[in-house]
Amino acid sequence: MQIRNKLNLDKNECIYLILLFLFLFFWMVALPYNDGPDEAMRYDIPKFIYNYGYLPRGDDPRIINEIWGNSYAFAPILTYIISAFFMKIGSFFNDSSVMLLYYARFVSVIFSCLSAFVILKISDMIFSGVLKWLFVILVTFLPQFQFISAYVNCDAIAVFSVSLIIYFLIKGHQDRWKYKTCIYLGMSIGICLLSYYNTYGVILITVFYCLMDVITSKDISNKIMFISKRFLIVFIFAFLIAGWWFIRNFILYDGDILGRNAAFQCAEKYALPEYKPSVKQTIQQQNISISEMLFSMGWIESTYKSFIGTFSYMSIWLTNFIYNFYTIPLFLGFVGMIRYFVKEKNKLFYFSLILMCFMSIGISIYYSFTSDYQAQGRYCFAMLIPLGILIVRGIGQLELYIKDFQAKLINITLICTFLLISIYSLFSIYIQFRY
Repeated sequence: MQIRNKLNLDKNECIYLILLFLFLFFWMVALPYNDGPDEAMRYDIPKFIYNYGYLPRGDDPRIINEIWGNSYAFAPILTYIISAFFMKIGSFFNDSSVMLLYYARFVSVIFSCLSAFVILKISDMIFSGVLKWLFVILVTFLPQFQFISAYVNCDAIAVFSVSLIIYFLIKGHQDRWKYKTCIYLGMSIGICLLSYYNTYGVILITVFYCLMDVITSKDISNKIMFISKRFLIVFIFAFLIAGWWFIRNFILYDGDILGRNAAFQCAEKYALPEYKPSVKQTIQQQNISISEMLFSMGWIESTYKSFIGTFSYMSIWLTNFIYNFYTIPLFLGFVGMIRYFVKEKNKLFYFSLILMCFMSIGISIYYSFTSDYQAQGRYCFAMLIPLGILIVRGIGQLELYIKDFQAKLINITLICTFLLISIYSLFSIYIQFRY
């Protein structure tokens, strides 16, 4: 009761978080080792930290993949550091290989539950009634969200960091960017920087939103000084959280702060001949146009479906009914948001969410076109929460034209369907296929 009061949660919210945790925990235990994309390669990093007590270089031969010739240690490894910490603590009780894997995976479960907690708070701030729960369930019971919560990866922390950023964007607008809010926003951006490169577009749109919110505000005077102070605070705390990583990369990889070129050179040196980056042609190098990649090669269809849910190495698909069903809230949200932008005045926040979605999709398209073709929805997961907000806000706009009990009935029907799809996806599709 005391913890519930401190977290400002009501009884229903507590029950929801407990049930979600149990469901994600079951997912975690049900997943065989390396049945999540590249889990074995990813798990090499926390295992290394657990065994040796320090962070590996990306080109350390003890973690380099024999086929691809590089490792995930070139990318941000905050999740893996925390996983190694959990493994170290857990090893005092049971240090079997299975339990060590579960300790490492448990971090993804925790981050997804933390995301759910923040999503509840976001929903309280912008939605009311059943719409609040429609947003929460739409996002957290999406089959793909639950799948990324079950294995060692950086997707779960990426979603969490985006949820924090959006929460403090709303909070900042409401309290006129108090210093405390700017500190938390900076820390959220720092976590985002250490999560996944795919999320960096969200940071750019965050800067845009903050600037425009202050510039267009009639309540803030001396805007240049106001912006300068807040920008400095946000930058300092983001740097305190994430700066060490980029400084480390700069030192280790001859000025390559992102480690991208170093990873390329490592793969060129150690990968099997047929997998060297210089041998494998990108879509761009094959003179295939972006439109051909998107439509003829099925990038859009594959990305859409795997955003909703595909399991293992995109080898276990949901039913066409499920994929088609999700087009209904997507379409309703799209139509409703057109109505919102026509009728309402305060458009900046939702416009920024749209930009976050486009930025996330754009980064994924660019990566598939110029580097490595990956038509996977999880590469667009930085837009999961922005898209969820837009869909539910759009549905809420359309429901203004019908009676309250009809709107409530529609929302409850959608919520129940999302829950049933999530349960069906785990027990009747994944487990039945795998076991």
